[in-house]
Amino acid sequence: MLFFYGAFPKIDQHNPVVNSPLHKLKEGKLYYYKIYNPSYSFYLRKSISKVPNLQKTEGYLITRKKYLKVLDQFEVNYQIMFEGKDLFEPPTTVIVKLSPLSN
Repeated sequence: MLFFYGAFPKIDQHNPVVNSPLHKLKEGKLYYYKIYNPSYSFYLRKSISKVPNLQKTEGYLITRKKYLKVLDQFEVNYQIMFEGKDLFEPPTTVIVKLSPLSN
């Protein structure tokens, strides 16, 4: 009981999902690349689709920091909106805003 009423709220303040821009993610189109923290689906109360086409998709993308180099290889136009290390796992979650490349 002490954990849930004392320690857990303090730990949860460092949760990257809670600290990310959830209000923006609720409004726009949201995708993931490779893998994402499933807590986003819970907090946003919506399913998150796999990104259909990195270069032609507009909206927000949840991924891990290590996959940003893939976005660079595909010359994807993106802006980092949020970056936060997961609490009990080694990866860092990154949320980017995708904009289609202009011709």
